[in-house]
Amino acid sequence: MTDQEDPPLTPTTLEAFDAAWVKHVMSDWFLKNDFPVESVNVLKVSAILNSLQGLLSTTYQLEVTFSGKGGAEEQKSIFVKVPLTGSKAQDYKEVNTREFAMLSDVLPKLQTYIVQHCTDILSLPIPEILYCHYSGDEKHDAFVMEDLVASGFVSYGGEGDLTEDKLKSCLECLAQLHGTGMAFKLHQGGVDEVLAAFPKMSEQAQLQDILEKRETRKCIRRNFLPFLKYLEICDPSLTSYTGFLARIAENLFGIFKELNTSNLEKLLTICHGDAKPDNFMFRKIEIDLEDMECEGLEGILIDWQGGFIGSVSNDLMWLIPPFIEANSDNSGLIKFAMNYYCSQLNLVLASFGKSLTQAGLPESAEELTKRITRGFIVELLNVVIINPIIQIPAPPSLRNWYRRRMRHEERLKEGITNTCPPAMPRADHVFQSANFKKFANLYLKLGHCLGAFQELNIINFNIVKEKLMRPDEEKSSAMPDSDEHENDIYEDEEDELSDDDPPAPMEGEEWEKNQSVWRRVFGWIVNIFFPCKKKENQ
Repeated sequence: MTDQEDPPLTPTTLEAFDAAWVKHVMSDWFLKNDFPVESVNVLKVSAILNSLQGLLSTTYQLEVTFSGKGGAEEQKSIFVKVPLTGSKAQDYKEVNTREFAMLSDVLPKLQTYIVQHCTDILSLPIPEILYCHYSGDEKHDAFVMEDLVASGFVSYGGEGDLTEDKLKSCLECLAQLHGTGMAFKLHQGGVDEVLAAFPKMSEQAQLQDILEKRETRKCIRRNFLPFLKYLEICDPSLTSYTGFLARIAENLFGIFKELNTSNLEKLLTICHGDAKPDNFMFRKIEIDLEDMECEGLEGILIDWQGGFIGSVSNDLMWLIPPFIEANSDNSGLIKFAMNYYCSQLNLVLASFGKSLTQAGLPESAEELTKRITRGFIVELLNVVIINPIIQIPAPPSLRNWYRRRMRHEERLKEGITNTCPPAMPRADHVFQSANFKKFANLYLKLGHCLGAFQELNIINFNIVKEKLMRPDEEKSSAMPDSDEHENDIYEDEEDELSDDDPPAPMEGEEWEKNQSVWRRVFGWIVNIFFPCKKKENQ
């Protein structure tokens, strides 16, 4: 299951999956299932390419026929994932390292924790892991798991497949993962101790990190409105979202502080990181309930490249909106989904002898939903605003453009028609990724589906109301709560901040007067230097 010494070369063709390679990667599985490795004889290996291929790997399905000590033939279906190789492989090394950490260390240890501490029938919603090796050398890297298709699971079938029973199955999967992670966090003593137990895992950035760094705060303050305006012009369909965010600019850091004191760190646990419906598989199961048999739906999570320690809101933000959009006639689906998730999370924690209260979370589904919704806001701001602003390649050119753009819009409001918008900075001077506009569009719509904007509006309204109640001498201007240096200009941007726009075009009588003067000057030049021209015109 875990990293092995002297790993064999990973096959690159169907024919290369031979008995020796299979016996090596399945050695732990043979041992665990009472097949002494030395007595196992791999009789046949049939390999085919998986029908659904991802962008970051090549995947295979293998049917292995083997015999054990008694000589009886047995079969095992396995799934082999070979990470991307070639010129682009280095770009995704971090992704593969993260998946290796999840499959070889984090998930097996969580499953062991379940066996040792859970009093109920519970298992992580993950495929059986047979073998993992990743060094990035593109020669020995492979992830080997059970073949879920052979085990009766089917993939998510598209928008028409987003039914309520599948939503419940997905929410159960996430509650099992998140609840186990929270119980493990309590058992270890906190997030820092979990990170110590899983040193290869990454942790989600928190608002506290931003609030504690002056330069980061300053960067966000100065570029917030320019960035929103640029995004809005690049994609006018986002105007309602960017317009709302621009209106709360004055209270932005007040909102950050409110969110930072909402105990959102209690939502931190082990997350999948890409919990969209495509990364779930399902199979029907028979359930016995007090002499009654009924059919249920079992879900399982695949593709663990995004695993990290983060907020449950991250996974829920990827999962729920597609179901809401596909069932737009069901206005109560979001409330149902959140209530169901909260109840399942409570059940999982209880199976470890823990409670929501011990985890620092509200027992009430309504209050827990509010906490998770505030987590949605942080996810939205981090992905669409905070991280992209911090990473702007050329902030001065963006701000310079913004100042001129706003002047252009003011002139239009004043009725001045002969004004032109300034040329926009290149997209690669503002966005780190060419796909950012598409990603921002998606995330803003996800936030709207999940009620993040409604909750954000409530927070902003409460801040405005609180400010109105302050004495006049305590009321501050835009972007409150800054220290005395945060509005200082950067030393290398003084020229950029100067107001040196060319004069606006002249209008009316003044324009006509200047045109008349230039006509007389032009005629004088023609008479002196081009006399023949004058005769021709006569």
